[in-house]
Amino acid sequence: MPAPRINKIVDAFNRLLAEYLPGRMSFLDEQGRWQKDPGEVWEKASAELWYRLWEQSGARQQAELENLATTLMARESDWKVIKDIFGQGPAASNPEAALIIFLNALCRLIEFACYKNNAGRPVAEWDQQGRRLSEEYALKTQEAYNRWGVAGTVRSKDCWPVPPIQSSGARRTN
Repeated sequence: MPAPRINKIVDAFNRLLAEYLPGRMSFLDEQGRWQKDPGEVWEKASAELWYRLWEQSGARQQAELENLATTLMARESDWKVIKDIFGQGPAASNPEAALIIFLNALCRLIEFACYKNNAGRPVAEWDQQGRRLSEEYALKTQEAYNRWGVAGTVRSKDCWPVPPIQSSGARRTN
């Protein structure tokens, strides 16, 4: 199936935006149903994305959405990969379904970036809780690699090694 036309995605977005309730912390689930109170990272990314796009005015809002859609769906091969990986929800036969797949992909990629960045953040040797969190994020990053069928291995210590603190050996005296 060819990539959906960007103007059709924008039209579908505008129809869904008419249903959006900004005071509810609303987000679209993977089936295109409005939900409230996001808990998962991708749900929070979705709620934030909808709020930010709702907050913007017409022309700027459309330009932002077109820019996001063009980035992820510029080539037919890109759309095919996105549809294959993230298209577990409704069939991509109509613009609304394509929009849901597109937004799901975008929010899952944001979630992945959060996990990967947090797995690689520097953690001091003594910070056991920080190291445990880094390992959890590395595990979630690896799970995403596995789920999406992408080759790669992530370990927190491989991302950002913490350099040892060097002592100058000199003492400061008054």
